[in-house]
Amino acid sequence: MARLANSERGLTPFALRQLYLACIVSVADYGSIIWWRGQSSLIRPLQAIQNLAARKILGVFKTAPIAPIEVESALPPVAVRLNTNIRQYAFRMLKISPKHPINSEISKYQELQDNELLGAKCTKPIQIERIYTSIMGLVDYSTLEVLQHFKYGPWEKQTPYLTKIDTSPKDEAAANHNNSLATITSNSTISIYTDASSMPRQIGVGSGFVVFQNTPITPIFSDHWNIGDQQLVYNRELDGITTAVEYTSKIASPGVYFNIYSDNQAIIYRL
Repeated sequence: MARLANSERGLTPFALRQLYLACIVSVADYGSIIWWRGQSSLIRPLQAIQNLAARKILGVFKTAPIAPIEVESALPPVAVRLNTNIRQYAFRMLKISPKHPINSEISKYQELQDNELLGAKCTKPIQIERIYTSIMGLVDYSTLEVLQHFKYGPWEKQTPYLTKIDTSPKDEAAANHNNSLATITSNSTISIYTDASSMPRQIGVGSGFVVFQNTPITPIFSDHWNIGDQQLVYNRELDGITTAVEYTSKIASPGVYFNIYSDNQAIIYRL
């Protein structure tokens, strides 16, 4: 980093920070969810590495105080970073399959808590307990997304949907789309159109979708939202289709078919 941080022809502070996080922090914090218990003896060497990296990132003198340097370079203190790793892993534990070995260990911990005799023998908290309790009071578990594990096995190559991409020129693709709409005669077919675009005057990126029954004449439902000016239109296009799919899962019933349309081929290929 010292060679790459040349003030005349070196990397930018942003690139140096990214290099530090990707190549140094990832190695230094490896396995921290197992060995981190708040030990001050482990903070000192990691903090020394971060102090050196932060000074190289900003190009300040060695005598500059470290606290404002960390703020300026957007680097959290070592203890905060390690605690964040613990909490992020705790959130991941809430999402894994009930049959996962980690969940079996959590079940053992909960049984230990319920048994007063066994609980009295364990005077010091075990690491799985530290992880499990690190997010208590920080989130409402009922608001977390519910995942359906193993709903589609990797051996099931047939997907319950079809994807079609019209590679014709824009005018011809529009004519093909109108012709396909003319073939829809049943009210059991729902058409959903998604789109996203930058809002004027830099006030953010808007995304939304509109729902039609049978032919696109009168919408039966629509929704739109703004997610600020820090996102790309590509991300919002993807969010629009994802939200439309979530909407279909809520109103789906036997015999109803859904067509979701997007004018962004890159998003369709991404999905």
